[in-house]
Amino acid sequence: MNYIVWTIVGLFFGWRAHQLAVRDIAALRQQQTTFGEAHFSQHRISAALCVMGSGALWWAFSQRFDYDITVVVFGMWSALLLRVFLVDVDTHVLPRRPIVGGTVLGIVGLSVASVWDNTGSVSQMLLGAVVMWLALKILELISRGDLGAGDVSLGPLLGLFTGWLALERVFIALVAAFFIGGLFAIAVVTLGRASRRTFIAFGPFLVLGAYIGVLR
Repeated sequence: MNYIVWTIVGLFFGWRAHQLAVRDIAALRQQQTTFGEAHFSQHRISAALCVMGSGALWWAFSQRFDYDITVVVFGMWSALLLRVFLVDVDTHVLPRRPIVGGTVLGIVGLSVASVWDNTGSVSQMLLGAVVMWLALKILELISRGDLGAGDVSLGPLLGLFTGWLALERVFIALVAAFFIGGLFAIAVVTLGRASRRTFIAFGPFLVLGAYIGVLR
């Protein structure tokens, strides 16, 4: 029955993630530091998807991990990523404070989880963060700014959790992110919703790639 409890907890965290995302978006727009003018977070469907998605992720983590502490750490990470996802979709800006705070808390949470749960490794976790950051930094330089600094700053947070499980999952997350992002770009250009010069936020695809890297 634990998976039912974790699913309910996940629903709550999904609702909270949506509320925080709406607040972040409003603050960024008030500061006039945004680059996107989408309003996806204002639609009811976004709240429903966020809540249901979070519930599904917490359920998946409860099936994936044997220890409650690991489920909690990964569940809170997933909720933070949902928040970041929505903010980037609407503003094309990745909120720095939640990402930095989540990275620090992720190091602490995963280190504590490692005391009981030998599923992951602290050394792999740290290496994963470095590898993910370095890969995105190199891509930022190669793309000459098409991949933003915000995407690079998200790298360590994603690398911590994928790397904690296995270093190969960092690469799976990256490949999945670029694969899904590429398909999306082709689709919107084909449908006439965007041109080849249209800027598409990449943070959401990094988030989806990280989920795949963890749950594959």
